[in-house]
Amino acid sequence: MATENNSNAEDNFNEDKRRQKRRVRRRKSQLTAYFIVTAFIIIISGAAFVSVCKVSSVITKIRADSITKEKEKHKKDNNLAILSPDSSSIDDKVSEENDLESRINDTISSMTIEQKAASLFIVTPEQLTGVDGVVKAGSSTQTALSKYTVGGIVYLANNLKDANQINEMLSDTMKMSSFPLFLAISETGGDKSLVANATGAEVMPNPQDLSGSKAKEAGETIGSYLVNAGFNLDMSLSANLSDKPECFGTDEGNVASKLYDFSSSIEEKGVCTCIGDFPVKMTGNGDTESNDSSKEELSKSNLKAFEEMINSGTAIIQMSNINMPNLTGDDNPCSMSAVAISNMLRSDMGFTGIVMTGPMNQKAVTDKYSADVAAVNAIAAGADMIYLPADFQTAYNGILTAVQNGTLTEDRINESLQRIFKVKFSTFVNLS
Repeated sequence: MATENNSNAEDNFNEDKRRQKRRVRRRKSQLTAYFIVTAFIIIISGAAFVSVCKVSSVITKIRADSITKEKEKHKKDNNLAILSPDSSSIDDKVSEENDLESRINDTISSMTIEQKAASLFIVTPEQLTGVDGVVKAGSSTQTALSKYTVGGIVYLANNLKDANQINEMLSDTMKMSSFPLFLAISETGGDKSLVANATGAEVMPNPQDLSGSKAKEAGETIGSYLVNAGFNLDMSLSANLSDKPECFGTDEGNVASKLYDFSSSIEEKGVCTCIGDFPVKMTGNGDTESNDSSKEELSKSNLKAFEEMINSGTAIIQMSNINMPNLTGDDNPCSMSAVAISNMLRSDMGFTGIVMTGPMNQKAVTDKYSADVAAVNAIAAGADMIYLPADFQTAYNGILTAVQNGTLTEDRINESLQRIFKVKFSTFVNLS
C-alpha cells in the first residue's frame, strides 16, 4: 500500500515537473514569437520609413523641378513680353508723348507774354508787314516776325505767282520765325485751287462733285502739291450740309465719309486740315446773319459730320461768325460764344484740339465790335487762335492789355498755346 502511494506521489511529482517544463517552453516560445514579431514590426517600420523618405525626396525633387521649370517659363514669358512688338510700341509711344510734352512746356516757358499773345493770331503777310502784295519774305517780313511772333500766316491769290516763288517765300518765312508757323492756304479743289493754278498742279474737282474713292484721291493730290510748295495747313474744309460747290453735299452720312477721306488723305502727306464752320456755315458774304436752329435740331443734321471728325481725331475746328440765339442765348457770333465753344464743342462733343475763330474781319464781327474787344472776347469764350483780325496790331495790344488788367490770365493764354504747339510739334515739326 505504501509502495503504491509512493508510486502515485512520484507520478504526481513528475507530472508537475513536466507541466513546469511545458510552461517554460511555452513562455520561451511566446517570448521568441514576441521578439520575432517586434523585430518584424521594427524592420517593416524601418523599411516603410525609408520608403517614405525616398518617396518624399522624389516628390520634393519633382516639385522643385516643376517650380524651376515654371520659373524658367515665367522668365521666358517675361522676356518674350518685354521683346514683343506691342510692348515695345507702347514704350516708344510713351517716350514720344513725354518728349512732345517736354518740348511744348520748354517752348512756352521760354516765351515772353508779348510772344505768347502774338502766337494766338493767324494773319495775312500784309497784316503782318504792312506791305501790300507780299510775294517774298524779305527784310520787312524779318522785322515784323522779330516783333510779332504770330502763330500763322495765311496766303491769298495775290501772294502766289509760281512754284519756285511760293516755295522760296514759305521756306524763308519759316526760317525767319522764332517759333514754328502755320503756313496756311484754303485749297479744296475747283474754283478754290489757288496753289494748283499757280504751280501747274492738277486741279481737283469741287468737293460737291467728289464721290466714292474720288475724295481720297483728291485729298492725296492736294496734300502732295501743298506740302511740296511748303504749306502745312489747309483751311476751310467744310463739314456743313450744303449744296455749295465747296461743301461735300447735303446728306450727313455722305458728307462725314467724304470729308474724312479727303482730310485724312491730306494729313497723311504732312499737311494739317482745319474743319469748318462750327456749328453752321454762314450763307452770305460775312454780313450779320442769324440761324434759329436749336441744339437738338442741329444734332439731328449738321453736327453729325463734326461728331465724326472729332471722333476720328481732327486737330483744328473753325468757328462760324453766325448768330444763333436759340443755341447761345445771346446775339454774339459763335466765334465769341462760351456756350458754343466751351460748353457745346468742348464739353458736350469732347473736342480737345485747336478752336479757331471765323474771319474776324467779317462785317458780322466788325459792325458790333472793335478788333481788340473781339479778340479778347473770343479767347475768353474758349477760342485758341484769332483768324484774320480786322486790325492785327489793335487786336494784339488788346490781348496784352487784357492780361495786364486781369481780364485774361497768362494761364489761360498758356492753355491755348499748349493746344497750338501740340498740333505743330506732332504734325510738321521734327522733335529730334
